[in-house]
Amino acid sequence: MQLIKVVIRRFRRQYVFCLLLTVYCLLLTPYCASETKAGSGTEMPHEQRYVIHNVSAGDNLYLLSAYYYGNARQWEKIFNENRDIIKNPNVLEIGAKLKIPVDAEWSPRYSIEEFRKMTEKEK
Repeated sequence: MQLIKVVIRRFRRQYVFCLLLTVYCLLLTPYCASETKAGSGTEMPHEQRYVIHNVSAGDNLYLLSAYYYGNARQWEKIFNENRDIIKNPNVLEIGAKLKIPVDAEWSPRYSIEEFRKMTEKEK
């Protein structure tokens, strides 16, 4: 019986703590979100621009994603931006002009031809 009382007391304390934490989060989250939107100066706006890429033989979304983002797994960004041009993400039509969203400060380290050669050597 004593053990049950101890368990109930502990449970009550945890329940009250969780309840208070939930209320605190619900009350302050909208305030904090509106403060960052209003431009509190803590976050810089994420500016974006577009690069037009002419598809050549050997191009695929993985290669383009690795070239423009440094990560081949972000190929869906390019696909979603160009759904009207790309019907099948595994096949890019040669000569198609793709609109690639990149950061405002982005500049290529290599030309796309040099990048293709580098990735072919790794295979």
